[in-house]
Amino acid sequence: METRELLVVDAFADEPLAGVPVAVLPDGSGLTETQLRAIAAEVGASATITPREGELRHVPRTGHGAPVASGVSVAGLADRAEIDPGRRSLAGPSGEWTVELGEDRTVSVTTEQTVERAEIDPGEAAEGLGLPAAAVTDLGMPVGRADGAGGSILVPVSFMQHLGDLPPDRTDGLLDGAARLVVYTFDTLTAGADLHARVFESGGRERAASGIGAAACAQFLDGEAAFGDQETVRIESGGFVDRPATLDVDLETGAVTGRGLVGVTGDVAVPPDADDDIVTV
Repeated sequence: METRELLVVDAFADEPLAGVPVAVLPDGSGLTETQLRAIAAEVGASATITPREGELRHVPRTGHGAPVASGVSVAGLADRAEIDPGRRSLAGPSGEWTVELGEDRTVSVTTEQTVERAEIDPGEAAEGLGLPAAAVTDLGMPVGRADGAGGSILVPVSFMQHLGDLPPDRTDGLLDGAARLVVYTFDTLTAGADLHARVFESGGRERAASGIGAAACAQFLDGEAAFGDQETVRIESGGFVDRPATLDVDLETGAVTGRGLVGVTGDVAVPPDADDDIVTV
């Protein structure tokens, strides 16, 4: 089997083995998307990214594959001196994303999406999630919807306890065709954070964070005058899956900023394209 260098980069992480894992191949030349998906699956990553023909290619493991987290993972290429600070494009099935690597190794990914009130009553949202009605209705905030990268449903809850009480097997009923459900509270764990969020996909799968979901949540709440004169919003996530993540959202541009830390380095044995052999690190 052919062997390639592999990095697993933890996007939005403040420490290794936190945040959202993304597989990064400094050299993915000649590999098919099937092979790149197999690599992501083997290391438990949401996607694989690799430089290809002058751009960064984003290949999701399934679905939309965390395009914003994948953009943040280019910090791993900077650690290998494969790229310099500046702007570049990340291309994938969800479209093309502008990625800017800063001198301090933080990465900003520009998002564009429409946010609006969803046609979901807050009391019905609480019932669907198996929570007391007051857990959602007491905030006086509507349920939101955004259309970026498959769409997000945004549900507020009053306190961290309610966020922790969410049964994942009840989350599918609120997806309403969207790719993800973001349930959030203004009750946070760390100083300086504005929101704490949990992110669920189909089947009750919980992800540590969603960049596009965080941007949707921040921009929706900004439209509801929740943040006054703030220019940026900090969202903490991942605490309930032991992969804490921190995301900063620019309310004017929708850009999401975070750090990408290299959690794992090694070599990956890539099977032939039509082979079902396990990829090993």
